[in-house]
Amino acid sequence: MQESLFGEASGEYAALVGIRSFPSSLEVGAVERIVSILKAQEILLSGDPFIRDESGAREIPGLIRYARSLAEGGSAARRKTAIVPRNLGSAFAASGWGEPLFGRFRPPSPPAEGGAILVYRSADGDGTARIEAARLGTGISIAYRGAGIALGSRARWIGCSVLPPGEGDGSGRADRHEYGRCVVVLERSPRARRFAPRRVDPYLYEYAYHFSGGARLESNVARFVADLLSGIFGLPLREAEGRAWDFSGRLPGR
Repeated sequence: MQESLFGEASGEYAALVGIRSFPSSLEVGAVERIVSILKAQEILLSGDPFIRDESGAREIPGLIRYARSLAEGGSAARRKTAIVPRNLGSAFAASGWGEPLFGRFRPPSPPAEGGAILVYRSADGDGTARIEAARLGTGISIAYRGAGIALGSRARWIGCSVLPPGEGDGSGRADRHEYGRCVVVLERSPRARRFAPRRVDPYLYEYAYHFSGGARLESNVARFVADLLSGIFGLPLREAEGRAWDFSGRLPGR
């Protein structure tokens, strides 16, 4: 961990600066204390005009991913949260775009057809953020399970990944857009995805949303994705809106 990230360190920062090597595994709680400090430092180095250090800020996502890879047996472990806020999903429920399919604000029964389903996986789960969407109807099965759903697919999906800087290659199947704090990799066309019902669970940092059908479906999906890209990942608003419209415009056909 480079001391230049912290400057004149004291207290908890000083303890981190003194770490020259990690054991082969760490408890999740210890790792998350480290991660919370790194995230705060990233915000300072990215935004404060008096201490801005873009090269230092670019190092932090890699340090976070490395620290989390050591938690409870390594990078293959999926992180869980112990608490899901009672109001989680309330803003989406009030938007008029559709319904969250998790928590207290989901409808009494899951939708079977009409509109689209969008699944957002936060980077807090395993270091990679992912947004996927498909039209509802034949090929999609949804059943409530715990606070989330069991989702099965024999349908086509469009996908978008948000990765740390420097990762993710563009190819014939995806467009790669690099920004200061992340890389957005957007599939160029929908792809068939077949999987038996699997959990999409807010306790695993995964959130499913149903968007109602109609003329404004693609517009509503674009607004939601733009909010994610700008509000969570820090993309400039125009760039976030451009990538979001690219995503919604590639939703699989009816």
